[in-house]
Amino acid sequence: MSRALAIVVSLVLLLPPSASAQETAADAATLARRAADRLARGDADGAIDDYSSILQSQPGDAAALAGRAMAYQKRRGLDEALLDLDAAIKADPNQVDALRSKAAIELARNQPDAAIQDAEAVIHLSPADSVAYEIRARARLAKGDRQGALDDLAEAVRHDGRHVDAYQLRAGLYFDMGKFDQAAADVGNALAIDANASWGYALRARIDLATHAPDHAVGEVTRAIHLDPHDAGLFVLRAQANLEAGLLGQAIDDGAQALRLDPRNASAHLYRAQAYTRRSERSEAFAEYNAAIGADPKLTQAYVGRADLHAHFPGQTDAAIDDYTHALQLDSGLYAVYANRGYLYLGKQNGQGAVADLTKALELAPATWSRRGEAQRLLDEAKVLAQKSQSK
Repeated sequence: MSRALAIVVSLVLLLPPSASAQETAADAATLARRAADRLARGDADGAIDDYSSILQSQPGDAAALAGRAMAYQKRRGLDEALLDLDAAIKADPNQVDALRSKAAIELARNQPDAAIQDAEAVIHLSPADSVAYEIRARARLAKGDRQGALDDLAEAVRHDGRHVDAYQLRAGLYFDMGKFDQAAADVGNALAIDANASWGYALRARIDLATHAPDHAVGEVTRAIHLDPHDAGLFVLRAQANLEAGLLGQAIDDGAQALRLDPRNASAHLYRAQAYTRRSERSEAFAEYNAAIGADPKLTQAYVGRADLHAHFPGQTDAAIDDYTHALQLDSGLYAVYANRGYLYLGKQNGQGAVADLTKALELAPATWSRRGEAQRLLDEAKVLAQKSQSK
């Protein structure tokens, strides 16, 4: 190389970035802002186009890869999203957005261990990341660690007092645990942030039903329906509330509305059947129980209800026994059903069957069971009948 050429090369190396490079960086920043805006507005395809344009000029841009992955997630392209997320994390192992998004996808794909690992990586890098705590809570819950989930949700709301999803999940957990005051408190926190969260009013209604306040439950679920009139489950919930409040016609109507929205909603048929039963409209009740079982052959309560109806009609004892048997195959802890079937066996002079069922009922039932005395009396009768049968 000549001395003159060497001088030129040296001068070129000392020059600041070219105007072209500066323009590329500026264009990338503009595209990134537009992509983020498009993603926020729900335009996933537009965001993907913008992020792809950035990556054409800057292939290893971790932020663009993470952004495009989020857009793919919005479009349900989880495979493409994971490819981008892995590339983003490889380019920048501290890319928090990519790690968080990957954890969310792993959770959705029922990979709780992987989700926990990536969520913990986010928490290590960003200890106040409330979404990472929520993801880890859901993953822990998937593994059966309810206390671990509650601990994580406490951290999520501690770091972000407006984290509605965390309040919702924790409220549901508290409800399932029978901690209704704590559940109600979390619902109140969530509704204070988002007064249009229909799930909050629905959960309040479920709490009311669990605490024997069906009239108040009707009001709460009605508020939820006003916010989300196309949710069949809300009409089913109000049907249950109306049924427990003794408003049988309203329960039947709500069940019908649920079925218009979801024609194979077994619970809607069930509550209509129970309401018709209480109105002594037995043919309608049978039709609804049959429809409930057709929609969900594992709906235990439908077999029990239909069996109870059969038991009230002469000549239908065997049908009642068959339905009680189906119910017990689905749930072997139904002590009242054992007692009912035992009573029917006794009426059929089947002493051994009656003894077995009534004994089982007394073993399973709590000490406070109101029918304990009656079941014991029937068991004594059944033992006498069984002894007589054996002596013949």
